[in-house]
Amino acid sequence: MKHIAQTLFEHAVAEFPVFQVAVDPRLATLPPAFKDAQSVTLSLEPNSRGNNSGFRITEAGFTTTMSFDRVPFLVVVPWTAFQVMATPGALVQFAVPDEVQPPKPTLKRIK
Repeated sequence: MKHIAQTLFEHAVAEFPVFQVAVDPRLATLPPAFKDAQSVTLSLEPNSRGNNSGFRITEAGFTTTMSFDRVPFLVVVPWTAFQVMATPGALVQFAVPDEVQPPKPTLKRIK
């Protein structure tokens, strides 16, 4: 069975020239500069010849070569690393670990 992120991602690739995904860098292969970040947003142009070269979708996730400070880097993102996907007209939030989400407000009873 396909991961829900894969289904939505494949639709975004087919329908939109540019879209964004926020991913958990602890689960993805990204440049070392992002290792301590709680979330990294990638702007993807999967059908562009210049950007995101070598774009591939698999059952496990997607891979693409992206440029970071003009240095190419093979990015590997499993579906489980997805936090948010933004396309024109839609924003989808996936399960985000508690340590990334803002703390829930506490309610105090007023007497």
